[in-house]
Amino acid sequence: METQLEEEEKRMEGRLVNWLSGEVGANSISLDKAGYVEASALASLRQSRRMGFSADMILTVGQKSKLLEVDENRIRRCQKEGKKSAIIKLLEFWFGVHNLRRDKFLGKLLREAADGMVSVDKILTFNKLKVLNSTKEELLSAMEAVPSLLKLSENRERVGRVKPIEEEPPPLGNPDQRTVYIETLSPETTHEKIAELVEKFGKVGYISMPRFKDGAIKGFAFVEFELESSAKACVEQRTLKSTHDGELIVISKLQWLAMKEELKSARKERKERGMHARQVQNFGYPIGTLVKVGGLSAAVKRQEIYDALQTITPVAFVDFKRSTPEVCFARFYTASSASKVEEALSGGRFQIGSRKVVARILTGQEESDQWKIIHKQTEEKEEKKKKRGDGPATKEDELGTEEPARQELAGNKDERSETDLGESEARLNENVQGDSKGVKRPAEEDSAELRESKKKKKKKTT
Repeated sequence: METQLEEEEKRMEGRLVNWLSGEVGANSISLDKAGYVEASALASLRQSRRMGFSADMILTVGQKSKLLEVDENRIRRCQKEGKKSAIIKLLEFWFGVHNLRRDKFLGKLLREAADGMVSVDKILTFNKLKVLNSTKEELLSAMEAVPSLLKLSENRERVGRVKPIEEEPPPLGNPDQRTVYIETLSPETTHEKIAELVEKFGKVGYISMPRFKDGAIKGFAFVEFELESSAKACVEQRTLKSTHDGELIVISKLQWLAMKEELKSARKERKERGMHARQVQNFGYPIGTLVKVGGLSAAVKRQEIYDALQTITPVAFVDFKRSTPEVCFARFYTASSASKVEEALSGGRFQIGSRKVVARILTGQEESDQWKIIHKQTEEKEEKKKKRGDGPATKEDELGTEEPARQELAGNKDERSETDLGESEARLNENVQGDSKGVKRPAEEDSAELRESKKKKKKKTT
C-alpha cells in the first residue's frame, strides 16, 4: 500500500513541476514576484480537478519533494538550481539553428526585423522565463554569457544572433537520419528530462514533444542530434532507463516512418475492404446516400417533397408511398449531398408542405434493407416490361415496328372500301337487269305506295 501511495505522490510531483515549469497550464497560473502560486489556484485547474488533486494534497506533496518549495499555502518550483544556467540553456535552445528553422514565432520576428534582432522585453514574456521569475537584468546577464551565439544592441534593448540564420549552412544529409523516436513517456516528462537522458550520446539540436489540445503530451518525443553518429549510438541502446519514466523504447525516426506508413496502408486496405463489402451488400449503390424523411403530412405530394429537397441539393429519386405518407426515402447522388440535407433538416427547421420535417441518413443494416427493397422494386418493374414485350430501344426500331401496323390498317380500309364498292355495283346491275325485264325498282314501288296513302288521307279529311 505504501508503494502505491509513493507512486501516486511521485506522479503528482511530476505534474506540479510540469505546471510550474510552464510546460502545461502555465498561461492560467499567476505567479508572484518570488515565483510562488497559491495551492488552491493549482487545485482549481481543470486537469487537477480531473485527477482529484486538492490544495491540501498539493501542499503535502510539495513539502516532501526536493523539486518543490512550500511557504504556508503557497508553492513554487525549487530555486536552488542556478537560475543563470537555466536561462542560458533556454537561450541556447531558442536561438539555436534547429529551433529557429522550425519556430514560426521567434524565427519570423528575426527574419522580418531589419537589424535581425528582437526586443529583450519580448523574450522576457516567454512562459519559461516567467516561471523562473527572471528579471530583465538577469536575462541580459545570461545573454552576455554566450557571446559566441548572441549579441546585444548598443542600448541593450535588442538581441540577435551573432551569425544570422540565413548565413548558416544547410543541414547535412537527411535530418531524419539524425533523429530518434522515444516512446512510453509519462505525462510528467519535460524537455529537460529528455535532454538529460540523451546528452551522453552527443549534442542535441532539437527536441519535439507532440501534445494534445489540452496540453498533455502524447507519450512520445523526437530528438534530433547534431551528428548522425550520435543518433545511431542512441538507437543501439534500444531502451533508455529513466528515474521518472522507467524504461523507454528508442528507435530511429526512419524506422518509425516506415512503421507509420505500413500502418497507414493497412488501415486503408481495411477500410477499402469494408467499403467493398458494403457496396456488394448494397447491390453496387453508393454508400451513405439514402435519407429517411419523417414528419410529413398525409396531404403532401411526392412532387412537393422533391421540389423542397431540390432547393438544398440535387435529388436523384424520392420513394414515396401513399400507404405510409408520413415517411419517405430520398436518394442523393453523393454522401456529402445526403449529409447536407440531414444537417439542413436537423432540429425541425425545414418545412415541407404544412409541416416541419426531420431527416437522418440510413446506415448499417437499415441502409442495406432499404437498398434491398429498392433493388426488388427495380427487378419487378423490369419483369413487367418483359411481360408487356420488349419496348423499342431506338427511334429506328420504333418506326420499323409501328409504321407497318399503320400501313396494314390503311390496307384493310382500302379492302373494305373496295368490297363495299363491289356490292353497290352488283346491286346496281341487278336493278338494271330488273328494269330490262319490266320489273319495277324498289324505289319506284315505294313512291307509288306513298301516293296512294296521300290520296286516302285527303278523302278522310273531306
